Amino acid sequence: MCENRINAFDESVATGQEMSQLDIMTAIQFTADAWARVQQSTITRSWNKTGILPRNLPDVQCNENDEQTIQHLIDCLQVEEPMSANEYLEVDDHLLGETERIPTDEDVIEIVTGIETPEPCEEYEDESPVSLALANESIDNILRFIRQEYATKFDINHRLVVDLRELHRMIKVLEIQGKRQLHIDSFFAPQSETT
Repeated sequence: MCENRINAFDESVATGQEMSQLDIMTAIQFTADAWARVQQSTITRSWNKTGILPRNLPDVQCNENDEQTIQHLIDCLQVEEPMSANEYLEVDDHLLGETERIPTDEDVIEIVTGIETPEPCEEYEDESPVSLALANESIDNILRFIRQEYATKFDINHRLVVDLRELHRMIKVLEIQGKRQLHIDSFFAPQSETT
């Protein structure tokens, strides 16, 4: 990855163009390629240096269903009260109570970020559509309210104001696009496109 960034920098200096950006997918591919080049002996030496594993760990070929081998490896860890291989293999079955459920992606994100995922808004039966002009006016009123003196009595997050301004801008863009003058030709599609 470093080589890629150095080459990208050198190329941008040579051509006078902006340096190419590194996207997440490419970074993941670089990381995967780097891990693929790490030899098993390097990983083994690293684990041995940590002192976590016993020095006389047997060289064992382990199958997924080889409970005896797993039990032997657990016993080698010299932990005071180790779990059995069966407990280890079935740990997920015992973590959840009868009424609990496996967390969803949203649950995990909420736990990690500490930000509660908003519940979907209630649907109202006779909800009439709101025009772009009315939405724009409503946001104008909210932003004006926030700027007024007595709005300081509320603990208003700055991010909310930024998001409201961005929404206001997007609505204005939609309004302008809706008012764009069209040529009459744009209303008539050739026969081959409509069938």
